[in-house]
Amino acid sequence: MIYPRITKLYMYKPPNGYTLDILREERLWAAKPKHFNDPFDCDLEVAKGITADDCLEAMRRKGHSQREIDKYVTADGNFTLEGQERADKAMQLIKDQRNMGILCLSEEWDSIRMWSHYAKDHTGVCFEFTRAADAENALGDDDICSPVNYFRHYPQIDIGQMLLNPDGGTIGLMMKTKSIDWSYEKEWRLITLQGDQKCELPGPISRVILGIRIEDEFKSCIEKLCKAHNIPCVQARKANREFRIVEEIRQHRKAQRDYWGDLQMFSDRPTPAQILKEQASVFNEKIGWQISATVVTSGLAKQQFRSTLAVTVPALDRYHLDIVTVIYPLKNHYPLTLSDDLGDEDGGLSEVSCNSEQGFRDALHRVLSSKRTTDTLNSLLSLTA
Repeated sequence: MIYPRITKLYMYKPPNGYTLDILREERLWAAKPKHFNDPFDCDLEVAKGITADDCLEAMRRKGHSQREIDKYVTADGNFTLEGQERADKAMQLIKDQRNMGILCLSEEWDSIRMWSHYAKDHTGVCFEFTRAADAENALGDDDICSPVNYFRHYPQIDIGQMLLNPDGGTIGLMMKTKSIDWSYEKEWRLITLQGDQKCELPGPISRVILGIRIEDEFKSCIEKLCKAHNIPCVQARKANREFRIVEEIRQHRKAQRDYWGDLQMFSDRPTPAQILKEQASVFNEKIGWQISATVVTSGLAKQQFRSTLAVTVPALDRYHLDIVTVIYPLKNHYPLTLSDDLGDEDGGLSEVSCNSEQGFRDALHRVLSSKRTTDTLNSLLSLTA
């Protein structure tokens, strides 16, 4: 399973009967691409028809051997029988993708913009799905579920490669490529063979998060359905003095001990994971679109969390590199252990214990501003040039 650190994926939904049906029927609606709100989505331009000249030019440009070319294009510039069959198959696959279904999910549940856009101004809910390398968990099946790639420039379709391998990456490129303007969504997509119909849940619902402005009637319906299906149901709220959404913790609720996520336990003091997210936001503002900083949190034994700040490079199929990792207790958060995942060369920290929030912030600053971290990020940027 690619990106094994991503163990949860989220889906924002508005307050309506279709959302209630997800819990009632344990099924989801897989929409066709034509219904999406981005006119470029799943509609990358390919030649209206693939001609032999197109393929000959593309195959030569990509360095395909003359032997490969002769299998599909004749000396006088026409398709061979096999070439025509392959070209027809490639174009048919492109047409078929318009009828496929897509489930859209996100790596994050606390995006202010996505709550606004997809959960009707924070009045809806966000479903949390568990992703695992399990035969019955479609979210862990790399063949049908993977992250969207975001590009500033319009992608080029390799027509020659389409001819050689019609079942290859072209359809994936078309259905999982979006403008960099959408990168804040950190979207994943699961592809179904037929769109505009319901499909089985891609994985178990592990939580339902209620929007900040959810109305009492809809909230009551959600809570009753969650109780009937034994699904934890939690309330989102605004963080104090910050533009951030957090979970409202009820101390009497046992579910808080069973959920290993980015929780704010019993106070408004930021968790180490939230401090890492602050730094990730700073990274993303300074670095730009080429590299994306993310934070992943998971649970350990003895009521501890592990949170890792990592960078991904969308243009390199989301190349992933860990920068720092912190391990901290569920309650109180300190003392914690901070590890420099890039090593201890050039003055970087290998591992350090921090007994307070300020100590953690200082140690984190030393790691992120070190020459080794700077050189690593510059090297990644050079790969995207």
